[in-house]
Amino acid sequence: MKKRHVPIRMCIICRKKAPKKELIRFVCIIENNKKKLIEDIKQTKPGRGFYVCSPKCKEKLNTFKGWLKKCKGVKN
Repeated sequence: MKKRHVPIRMCIICRKKAPKKELIRFVCIIENNKKKLIEDIKQTKPGRGFYVCSPKCKEKLNTFKGWLKKCKGVKN
């Protein structure tokens, strides 16, 4: 039997690589003309997504402003 491909993603805080299903996904949206990240629990929302690997990295996401640059061009 053939092994299935497992998508690998990287945490934007610590840059650790892990299977997509093990990471927490956030999606960039525009609300009241401000860019904002929302958690995508089902990992199905459209748009630019970012991944974090742990609750510790999730806390650091609040102060990490690198995602603003990566959300350039996002339109909702």
